[in-house]
Amino acid sequence: MTAQAEEKSSRRAEARARRKALLLEDRRVASASIRAHIIASAAFRAADFVLTYVPVGSEVDVLDVGRAALDTGKRAAIPRTEGDGLSFDEVDGASLPSLQPGAFGISVSAHERPVVLTSRTLVLVPLLAFDRHGNRLGSGKGFYDRFLAQFPGVAIGVAFAVQEVERVPTEPHDRRLDGVVTEAGLLGEGKRCRKS
Repeated sequence: MTAQAEEKSSRRAEARARRKALLLEDRRVASASIRAHIIASAAFRAADFVLTYVPVGSEVDVLDVGRAALDTGKRAAIPRTEGDGLSFDEVDGASLPSLQPGAFGISVSAHERPVVLTSRTLVLVPLLAFDRHGNRLGSGKGFYDRFLAQFPGVAIGVAFAVQEVERVPTEPHDRRLDGVVTEAGLLGEGKRCRKS
């Protein structure tokens, strides 16, 4: 294992512990605030398609952002892992509540309905740690890095404020985010991310 990989592994453990240490009620309140910030963002308003995720463990719960997208005439999708890849299945008001167990204990849509990604697609990216430069530390499996390498839209990381670190160690394959949203608001330089 390289020094960079060892540092990432150590940072993952620290970040996971900080997130898990948040009280359940604090996570619930912060998640609601995060959802509100996302829905108020220029990136959400400009999107035709919103790719959200199903939270696992102590992750921020943003599933209702998918419901808000559907309620405002947008389309929504949730992820599915296939081998080393990540794809998204479109969901609607009827299928969003009908999820089934998938790989790594993550719920997926009961129906495979692949989406076509465009520049007007917003993807919400779960993470363990982030910095002010848009660098993220994920779970280490690289699914989102591989996805983001080909993604034409806007990528917003989703985290609690306690997950911010001064510097995330990066490697050439790591992909930077357009912004990160926490309960404190949206951090990001990209004009597509700013609330306006």
